[in-house]
Amino acid sequence: MSTGNFKIAVVSNNGSTVSQHFGSARFYEVFTIDNGIISNRERREKANFHTPGQPYNQHLHQHQHSGIKSLPTENNSGQSIRKGQGAGMGQGTGMQHGEGMGHGWDNHSVDKHTAMIGNIMDCKYLLSRGMGNGIYYHLQNAGIEPVVTDIQFIEDAIKAVTDGTIVNHSEKLH
Repeated sequence: MSTGNFKIAVVSNNGSTVSQHFGSARFYEVFTIDNGIISNRERREKANFHTPGQPYNQHLHQHQHSGIKSLPTENNSGQSIRKGQGAGMGQGTGMQHGEGMGHGWDNHSVDKHTAMIGNIMDCKYLLSRGMGNGIYYHLQNAGIEPVVTDIQFIEDAIKAVTDGTIVNHSEKLH
């Protein structure tokens, strides 16, 4: 993956395992890596995708898996948001809004995704065991490399990143 000094954010519900879904994870465990060695670990708050007052793991949003084609939406400033481009997150992938990517592209989702990744903007990687297409591409556009891993334990996942053996299972996106 990468050498040198960087940070890795891992979504978790308990501090020891990688969360099975980005949207329902309670917090981030953030690791500072200096020349392949963990030099710091901290827990950071994660804005929750789901409705306030509901259990953190309540999967309330609806998924659209059908690849609906639609016109680009607009953000609050009136700018057109295309697939792969979040509000203020840089250039997109060039794909049209809703083009085969599933849920996560409406204004509400873009705002939630922006809030969720706001306090990990200093991280190079984000590890999760599952996530939707929308947050995956919003992370990429923010300069954070999302990795969908099948590794359950955080320590093992961090080691796989630092030794370059981590596998990104992007086929598991929904």
